[in-house]
Amino acid sequence: EECDPWGRLEKLDKSKTGEISIDEIHEALRDVVGLSVDPNERSLASFVHSFADADGDGHVTAADFEIFCAEMPAFYANQRWRLAFPRPQPAAAGGGVPVRRPVGGDDEAS
Repeated sequence: EECDPWGRLEKLDKSKTGEISIDEIHEALRDVVGLSVDPNERSLASFVHSFADADGDGHVTAADFEIFCAEMPAFYANQRWRLAFPRPQPAAAGGGVPVRRPVGGDDEAS
């Protein structure tokens, strides 16, 4: 799939300002990525915004997406082995293997 900087900008720039705001990233995390985000907590969106600001000017624009699209093939090539073998996720609390208790032990009611 080809990386289209202008298409990415158009998809995320709901206000049609030519820039992606922290609020627009917050909405994209919820609507595009599918994360459950707190409507009042913007720290993840702020982090993504600062990461997406590839040229460091404080704004996320098509120029940043152009840098992203130019650099991502090399990043994926360098990280191919990690992407092919993702880390296993830890078991959820309370899940996993049940604990076996000895029959007739002291903690059993008589």
